[in-house]
Amino acid sequence: MNTNESIMKQVALKGAIKLTKDKFDIDQDINQQLEVIKNISNNLFSYLYNLDGNLKFYKNQTRYIFKRSLKNEKISDFFTDKKKTIVDPQSLWLKKDLRDFVYDNLNSSEMNNSSLFNPKKIKEHYDNFLKGKINTSFQIFNILTTINFFRTFKKNI
Repeated sequence: MNTNESIMKQVALKGAIKLTKDKFDIDQDINQQLEVIKNISNNLFSYLYNLDGNLKFYKNQTRYIFKRSLKNEKISDFFTDKKKTIVDPQSLWLKKDLRDFVYDNLNSSEMNNSSLFNPKKIKEHYDNFLKGKINTSFQIFNILTTINFFRTFKKNI
């Protein structure tokens, strides 16, 4: 995709979002508003779904085209509710109930003979996580998943 196509797609997306906002600003009854949203949402979803992957995830940034298209906009104009999250006990499990399981995996032959991981650094990372110096279990969980994936499918890591 060349730069002009990319810019055109960004402009089209921004226009679709502004059109959605403008449609809300018009005093219409709720059924008409819902129909407009449905049509725009379906078209926008289809359009975005079919974009090249590098426009959806660019330079390690997710939702790139969405963020880029709203770069000069006041986000609160589009979103009124705070994001609701679901509490995930993964961190608690990896610190307590699964601690032995984690250490077994980190001390496994697969990990110690790995060309993919640096076992010493990962053990230090896990120890820092246990001490509360790192507040997310995301990386540890991904490492455990990777170790067990390769173990299950008999691949060397």
